[in-house]
Amino acid sequence: MDWLSLALSLLCVVCNIPSGIGKVLELSDRFLEVQNEGAWFVMFYAPWCGHCKKLEPIWNQVSQSLYPPVVRVAQVDCTRFPNVASEFKVKGFPTLIFMKNGETFHYKGERTRETLVDYAERMALPPIQVIGDSNTMKNKINSQQKFFLYVGDNAGPTWEAFNVTAYEFQPYIYFYSVSLPVLLSSGIETVDHAPSVMVFKDGTHYIYKNEKPVALENRLEGEESETSPAQTELSNLRDWINHERFPNVVEISNGNFHQVMKIKKYIVLVVTEVDKVGRMPKPMRDYKDAIERFAETYHSIYHDNFLFGWTGSPELANSIAMTTLPVPSLIVINATNYLHHIPEKHMEILTPESLADFLNRILQNDIEAYGGMGVMARAKRMYYEGTTTLAGMWYGNPVLTSVIIGLPLGFLSLICYSMWCADIMDASEDDQNVREKED
Repeated sequence: MDWLSLALSLLCVVCNIPSGIGKVLELSDRFLEVQNEGAWFVMFYAPWCGHCKKLEPIWNQVSQSLYPPVVRVAQVDCTRFPNVASEFKVKGFPTLIFMKNGETFHYKGERTRETLVDYAERMALPPIQVIGDSNTMKNKINSQQKFFLYVGDNAGPTWEAFNVTAYEFQPYIYFYSVSLPVLLSSGIETVDHAPSVMVFKDGTHYIYKNEKPVALENRLEGEESETSPAQTELSNLRDWINHERFPNVVEISNGNFHQVMKIKKYIVLVVTEVDKVGRMPKPMRDYKDAIERFAETYHSIYHDNFLFGWTGSPELANSIAMTTLPVPSLIVINATNYLHHIPEKHMEILTPESLADFLNRILQNDIEAYGGMGVMARAKRMYYEGTTTLAGMWYGNPVLTSVIIGLPLGFLSLICYSMWCADIMDASEDDQNVREKED
């Protein structure tokens, strides 16, 4: 038995967890004593939670995919060990937390085996990985993996800014560093100086030019502040990395929506609908393909202001628009203020000319914007989501919905009736006493 197997066996005894290849480790409150030893990916669950039961088979697959356990996949029953849940400030189920070196990272992305495994493998590594030879660099370029690359010596303000930004965005994308000679020997000849920062995605690469802040909110406000060169470098590089960390066309779902909205661009969202096995009807697929061709063809024109994406969940777009959008259709969301734009006439067929005209009018403020984050917009959105939820419950199970809504209303009616009747009876008694005195 090697030292790793022995260590795992001892860990199973300490934490009261069953041994087994690729098994999810069941933790107890003794986990608090060893939480800082190695890397952990832990699901905090409750046995009665439906979402936890849905995630359970996927969690088992994650554990098997990450074996041998560079990252130990585990779970803890928060109903049995509430002190563990309290220690990690768990407020809902399931909560997924990655732990390493005494730090905790809450996972809030998609809950599929592929995304969970990729996240755990990435988080187990240093925020920036050093590439030391041209063959490794070539393999990384040919892998079609999205990543950011620092070129040059690991010193100076650009390196410091890259280091800080890599730590912040490690949960979402990979970061590497390489020397300029190694990069040139790998076949990339577009970089002629160091330090430089690059992004590799969609089968090509782009170089950070450090010309001006790229955040939409900065461009709209035009505010200038007195900052040091190092702070300016960090701010500009961070904004650029934040913008470029998504592919040219991204699938948007409930799992990554809030991250997409942090990009501070206009989000051009194609609204489609897929069935339970992920199939999309041909008209919707053609609509989506038209957006992808447009984003690729006119990348140099619209990339700075727009991120293109699509969703197979119309409910996500409907919640933003506060109405039921047709499928397929188009909506553009301003990520800085949640205002949205809808074409004045529904585009049944998406052409480059019609889409370019629509986007240009948005940039020129020549088209009406709806929604936003004002008080009235929030109230309207709450009303829409409430009525939509009730309608879904009614169509799904009208009897149960009637009971859920009817019981509270019934009790409220009884309380109001008893209060009002008591007032009427008291008033009647007072009137009777006055009449008796008068007599």
